[in-house]
Amino acid sequence: MKYTFDKQNRFDLLEGHLKMGEGNPDGDYIDVNNLYVTKNGKPFYPVMAEMHFARVEPDQWEDRILKMKACGINVVSSYLFWLKCEPIQGQFDFTGENDVRRFVGLCKKHGMYCALRIGPWITAESRNGGLPEWLYLKGIPLRQNNEEYLSYVYEWYKAVYSQVEEFMYRKGGNIILIQFENEITNRPEYLQKLKDMALEIGFTAPIYTATGWNLAGGAQLPKDEMIPMWGGYAAKPWTEHIDPIPFYGHYKFTPARNSTDIGNDQITSDAEVVNLPDDRYPCAFAELGNGIPNSKHRRPVITDIDNYSFVMVKLGCGNNMPGYYLFIGGKNKLGPGYTLNWNNNLDKNSRIYPILHYDFQAPVDTYGNLRGYYRLLRIINHFTNSYGEELAPMQSVYQPDKVEKDDVVKLRYAMRTEGGKGYIFVNNHIHNLNKQAVKDVQFELADGTVLPKTPIDVKEDVCFFIPYNINYGTLKAEYATVQPLLKKDNMYFFMEIEGVDPVYKFEGYDEIKPTVGKDNGFELDGNKIITLSFEEAQYLHQFGDRIIIGDKTDLVLNGDVLSACNFGDYAYYELEDGKFVRYEKKVATSFPKVSYEEVQSAPVDPTYFYEFHLKHHKDGGRRKLHFYNINLTEGSDGYLNIRYYGDVAQLYLDGKIYDDHFYNGTNWYVPVKDLVGKKIVLIIAEDSKDLYVDIPLKEPYGIIEMKICDR
Repeated sequence: MKYTFDKQNRFDLLEGHLKMGEGNPDGDYIDVNNLYVTKNGKPFYPVMAEMHFARVEPDQWEDRILKMKACGINVVSSYLFWLKCEPIQGQFDFTGENDVRRFVGLCKKHGMYCALRIGPWITAESRNGGLPEWLYLKGIPLRQNNEEYLSYVYEWYKAVYSQVEEFMYRKGGNIILIQFENEITNRPEYLQKLKDMALEIGFTAPIYTATGWNLAGGAQLPKDEMIPMWGGYAAKPWTEHIDPIPFYGHYKFTPARNSTDIGNDQITSDAEVVNLPDDRYPCAFAELGNGIPNSKHRRPVITDIDNYSFVMVKLGCGNNMPGYYLFIGGKNKLGPGYTLNWNNNLDKNSRIYPILHYDFQAPVDTYGNLRGYYRLLRIINHFTNSYGEELAPMQSVYQPDKVEKDDVVKLRYAMRTEGGKGYIFVNNHIHNLNKQAVKDVQFELADGTVLPKTPIDVKEDVCFFIPYNINYGTLKAEYATVQPLLKKDNMYFFMEIEGVDPVYKFEGYDEIKPTVGKDNGFELDGNKIITLSFEEAQYLHQFGDRIIIGDKTDLVLNGDVLSACNFGDYAYYELEDGKFVRYEKKVATSFPKVSYEEVQSAPVDPTYFYEFHLKHHKDGGRRKLHFYNINLTEGSDGYLNIRYYGDVAQLYLDGKIYDDHFYNGTNWYVPVKDLVGKKIVLIIAEDSKDLYVDIPLKEPYGIIEMKICDR
């Protein structure tokens, strides 16, 4: 079947209208137009990812930054937690996990830009939305132009600026973006006041942003002062009920950027008032949800393909600044007499999240372990890093027929194009829905060109994009049924698409059907084309001029030192003189053995036992608890993998709470090094029957399995 495209609703390039843009002492200049970010006048594709450094141990910051860089991230974003930095009014603490100066400096050391989300309100599933307890309890109007409130905010901004002044872009630093507030919809005069105060203090940057969602016509932002940043998630733990989660519009291609609520279905009806016209601002995401938190009453599970297809759909819809949220998992600290998680301590209707655990099902989990979609996101990031300058000006064209969000039959597709060339995007996956395969697919362009020559079949649960009329060196690909990855000099790497035979059709040449694999490239007109398998592509790394494929191993580069993200021996293939050379590394490890026994009780601090018995909005009644003593033999490497059935679990070391976990059916990994020499107790509460879970609980409750893993 030939699939056609709708008429393009094209936006003219508009420059100079946004009140932003800034240079640095080296002569570089970052600016924004209505379509994309520019650097020195050329399209620039920022790849942004969120890490809450205050939720990660400071000695692990560099490890997480290196893992972000290895995944193709070039901008590290983070909320700043006012309640942690000023727990007592007038007494600021920027030491330890609050040391924003050290964190931003580490990012700069490793060539990473920074985006600071300075609040004052940040949400982030944190207590009081990040506002200090003393401020929240004053009883004054908050998050508006109240003179007393703004006086406190001014001192907060001033204190933060004193820590990061040397890293401002205009001074040669790496801070290129500042976000004001979070999820506020109808107070543009307040947002403008925040920006004015920041500028007065010296808090300048090339890019200013605010979140744009939660109002049908988009949030009311001060015109042209801030880029509206969008968001969306694959599931919605915010929903009050515990019924099955509806299917999502985020998995279909649509020009709609807005969302009625983060995690809810996209807005599909036209708003009476459009506050943020698409033709005035670039498509940018602060929260491109590649994970989701677990709340007390909702426990969704986000799979590898859920994340990959979601991000790819937004890329096909014109996203020119992905902001992965959350990319690095973390843990809340315990506050001075209170917990720092979002809970119903002050707002009795508030949703309840774990006291400590803020893993968010992120690509890099709480303790630095990598999930499968870390590799899939790296595939997309390779592409945007190599081809972002060409991609950014390309605008989206959509399919002419309407696709309902729960349609399992129709093909979902779109195109990004500029000047007769572009990419066709296809998604055949929907979170928690069994999408059907689509056979005999061809695409017909506006000029009548049909590609590919031989129809392809699109399997269920796959997504991909293919190029047409794109130049690769001296070659022009009329089409190719492979996905572009990255380029280096005259070498071009592509990835096979599951269920699709790889075919290249270059202008002036017959179709070429390559052999897949890193060692099986072909040369044409002085260009080398390499088609990687899907598995090889997942472990493809680019460190500057170095191209490396891990042997089922993820790697990071710190200076000149290459190392693996797993424990133990590892191997990789490095491109040298046009060929991949294998290297094997031996790493001494000491893995303990683990055993456990159930006991009647355990001598631990019961302060946080209330978490076992909570129900959404109220006390759920007492629940039976299962206590386990965990024993480790000598050895300090690896992760303790805990699988259990139960509502809530807490882990104690030497009687003090170390971590907590809301069951969602996935594995809970804890680093062995933290457990060595400690008395380890695990407590599991039985099912409360008052929650939604994608992976249902079973009886008997308690530990299912416990073992040591190398990753």
